Amino acid sequence: SRGVDVCIATVVGAEGSSPSTPGQKLLLAKDGSLLGTVGGGAVEREAVDRMKQLLDACTSAPEMQWYALAKDLGMACGGRVQLLFEPLLCATPALLVGAGHIGAALATLLTRVGFRVVMTDERPDAVTPERLATLPGIDARLGAPDAVARDVPLSAPVVVATHDHALDLAGVVWAVERGHVYVGGIGSRSKSVKTRKALEERGVAKETIDRLRMPVGLQLGGRTPEEIALAVAAELVAWRAGKLADFAGK
Repeated sequence: SRGVDVCIATVVGAEGSSPSTPGQKLLLAKDGSLLGTVGGGAVEREAVDRMKQLLDACTSAPEMQWYALAKDLGMACGGRVQLLFEPLLCATPALLVGAGHIGAALATLLTRVGFRVVMTDERPDAVTPERLATLPGIDARLGAPDAVARDVPLSAPVVVATHDHALDLAGVVWAVERGHVYVGGIGSRSKSVKTRKALEERGVAKETIDRLRMPVGLQLGGRTPEEIALAVAAELVAWRAGKLADFAGK
């Protein structure tokens, strides 16, 4: 209810000498708070470490794991414990750089398909309370992304669509050099060439530059801000599902 990502570990099996009992549960919230237990000691430390990894990876896939207490955890007990890990993510994080017509339309679409949107803009009039009232559920921040979005995880996709070519370039360079798993930019093919050239001149590796999605968005043929936003949202949904390669050239 607080809108915090959590992971639950449940003891689903125990063999031999073990401190854990089937049915025990431990909940870890993204903010670090814990509730419950899976037996304490080394088992619990291992469970917490794994839950942190799953939350950092922003995955919602459950995972089952057996632990041999002596061999894997260095415990005196000779038994085994089986844990079920269930990450419960509120939404996939996404960062939009630029709160213009395309950015606002894209943010609205993404919140409706399971993304948690952070949107930045350096123009005070772009993130006024009146304007934000029309964009419920969006975390809009005033400032450049390198100043106000450093808490956004690297697992979050970034789409850059500002009102200024220089700001677009700065946003793409920042996201690429920071190491985000997905970086997309609005713009023409000639703008894409210039952006890739700028990254090359900064010493960015070719394989990293090749992953840049620019022009971003599936080729749906639309031209209005809303149509462009739809094309970008569709690409992000495909990326999240691991199906982006299916749309190569489309």
